[in-house]
Amino acid sequence: KTNNKVNRNGTQYPYYAANGICGHVNDYLFDGKFIVCAQDGSIGATHLVNSKFYASNHVWVLKAMMIDTYYLFSILKHNIDYSKITSGSVIPKLTKEKITTIKIKLPKNKTLIQDLEATFQQIETLQNEVKVADELYKQLIQELSQEAIPVNKQNIKVPTIQLVDKLENNNIDKIGTASSSSTASSSSKSNIKSLKEQCKSLGIKGYSTKKKADLIKMIEQHTI
Repeated sequence: KTNNKVNRNGTQYPYYAANGICGHVNDYLFDGKFIVCAQDGSIGATHLVNSKFYASNHVWVLKAMMIDTYYLFSILKHNIDYSKITSGSVIPKLTKEKITTIKIKLPKNKTLIQDLEATFQQIETLQNEVKVADELYKQLIQELSQEAIPVNKQNIKVPTIQLVDKLENNNIDKIGTASSSSTASSSSKSNIKSLKEQCKSLGIKGYSTKKKADLIKMIEQHTI
């Protein structure tokens, strides 16, 4: 039964196609332990499913009867040459008639199958644990990303910006002080004539009768 890609935006049940899971849906067709085999395209792609799932019309859904499911899955996945039972020159096709011709050899010692079942059950448990761990990992990454990039909904000023502003203001004050100190230092080394010329160029009035110390003071007050 087909299901358009538009409808594969669910979250509850995996959707199996020829290449395996290609989306999720919110309803299911099968519930239990089944073997899903591609019937066209990716012939030989075989999946063991033990849950509720949805299958497209590009796969065969097999239910093991009178044989262990894990053993049948292992044979179909690793021991069958599908090139001998497929048809179609453009797109390989595994028909119902062909898949029913597959012969499964059973070992004389049935305990071998029982031992295999325990191994597959352990593998299935580990696979489920990996899925849970993967979901937890994705959840943690999402939570960390949200904490790392906080949203400023109240337009609160960020402290780091204020610190930068204060630092910049301090630098400006220091630059201004350094400039004034530099002017005073150069003025103290000048003679009265050059000091009066500075006063004239700066537009200072009443300097003609002043002494050197007064001229320096007038220039300092004018440049502050």
